[in-house]
Amino acid sequence: MTDHGLEDTTQRKKSKVVEVAERFTFIGLASNLIMYLTDELHEPTSTAAKNVNTWVGVSCVFPIVGAFIADSYLGRFKTIVGMVFLILSVSVIPWHYRKALFFFALYILAVGEGGHKPCVQTFAADQFDQNLPEEKKAKSSFFNWWFFGIMVGATSAIIVVVYME
Repeated sequence: MTDHGLEDTTQRKKSKVVEVAERFTFIGLASNLIMYLTDELHEPTSTAAKNVNTWVGVSCVFPIVGAFIADSYLGRFKTIVGMVFLILSVSVIPWHYRKALFFFALYILAVGEGGHKPCVQTFAADQFDQNLPEEKKAKSSFFNWWFFGIMVGATSAIIVVVYME
């Protein structure tokens, strides 16, 4: 295998791991968010549900704007800063600033999700040379495993994160 082929294989493995981590993070967070908002931030259940639905809706609608922001300003990988803010907001930030930073972090994650969703399949497909028969076959296999990774991330988030809660 050439150095280029080894580099492509490594990149393909990273793509699958990133997708598992992204699904685990998003679904794990979404599945426990109402409990956090009601128990820790003392929001009424109706307000917490509204906030979760708004955040999920923004995350699903934001790919057009999010892709532009991620590609033009932040880069594909810098949008992970939202998760850092989220971790800080629930751990070391003083209580009187916690809620504001928490919601800021949630919407930074929506930008990251928006930048990730429309680009990830294209980035994955760009790794394959359609002119080579073995690459065409590898592309099909890659997307089967990639989708399997999405399901593993989603399922493990629901089972592990919810169980830990």
